[in-house]
Amino acid sequence: AAPAQPAAAAAAAVAPPVYELRDALQRGRYAISQARVDVVAQVAQDAPSATDRPSAAEAGPGVGVATLKELDEQAQAYKRNDHVIYRENFFDEATWAAIVEETKRLWKSKDMDPNCNLDGKNRLGGYILDHNHRNTSLYRLIYGNEQFRRWVSAVNGEGDMWPSDFPIELREYGRDSQGMGCHPDLQMYAVAKKDLEFAVTVDNDSKCQVTFYDAQRKVHKVNTKANSVMMVRANAAEHCVSPTEGGSRQILKFIYVGDYRKSDTFWQYTGNECGDENPNRRMMELRREPDSDHHTHSSILEL
Repeated sequence: AAPAQPAAAAAAAVAPPVYELRDALQRGRYAISQARVDVVAQVAQDAPSATDRPSAAEAGPGVGVATLKELDEQAQAYKRNDHVIYRENFFDEATWAAIVEETKRLWKSKDMDPNCNLDGKNRLGGYILDHNHRNTSLYRLIYGNEQFRRWVSAVNGEGDMWPSDFPIELREYGRDSQGMGCHPDLQMYAVAKKDLEFAVTVDNDSKCQVTFYDAQRKVHKVNTKANSVMMVRANAAEHCVSPTEGGSRQILKFIYVGDYRKSDTFWQYTGNECGDENPNRRMMELRREPDSDHHTHSSILEL
């Protein structure tokens, strides 16, 4: 899906004052670097015995065994699909459980900056601020996930890929969502073949389908499942999101890159300032309320 405008904090050298999201991303980068050190150290160790095996938090985030099998075949399918791939049962059980719990916590916290470009009805959500260096941080679980990084690099086939300096977004297509029209993803970084956008489905009880067109213009439709990953190269496969028809679909959006130089388009997405009247901001405030069922508040958008 096309990225909505965030405060891509670390990208722009701006004189003080430093905005909250920019400051948070600097801390997020530090957490990512520490996570990489932890993962490399773990890989370097001899395999532990069953009795000495570390906990999931100690071992570092990972992906499922099947995810790393037949990588050549996955890469070929990715090319045939005009550089889009969809994989289910992607993360290992411990990593996925941690991702789900963290997303639940985030909706009730103030650790997200509402995306000013969403309307709170068709799309609800915001950019994740990483104030604390927790093992449950999504920046650690995804941006600090070395197995995930190696999968991305192998399937894309254009050299090493790394987490971008663009914030992770938690987004929901709610019960009344009309989805998104067909589009290729915008090119945010200088080299299109090294600019990849991801949608990780956290949960989906809707009839919403993602449609994409492969290199032969053949249509593919997917009802994305929890713990699935869709990877799309910039300026490549055209894709669309259909209405939810009464259910909801929750996703994580983020970017991996192989070259941190920016395209001209990137600089159009470095602001995220809006007041309390913004409908997405209002809906997110309601969702933070204890015991709130955010679906019951959709009428506020009509006020």
